[in-house]
Amino acid sequence: MRDGRWREVEVCHHEREDGAAVRHVPLRDAVERALGWIGLGPAPHRAPLTDRQGRHRRFRTPGAAMDAVDQAWP
Repeated sequence: MRDGRWREVEVCHHEREDGAAVRHVPLRDAVERALGWIGLGPAPHRAPLTDRQGRHRRFRTPGAAMDAVDQAWP
C-alpha cells in the first residue's frame, strides 16, 4: 500500500508528505518489543488512530502502523 510517500524523520518517527505520521511512544515498564507505535492523521489536526474505546491503537512495527494510517487516511 505504501508507494514511497513515507519518509523516516527519525528512527522513532516516520511521516508522509501530507503530515500523517507514525511515532514510537513506548509504554512505561514495557519490554522493548511491546506495542509502541501509534498512528496520527494528516496535518493540521493529526487526529490519533483510535480503537472503539477511544484509546490509541498500538502496533508492534512501524510498517504495521503505516499500513493502518494508509488505510484510514488514503
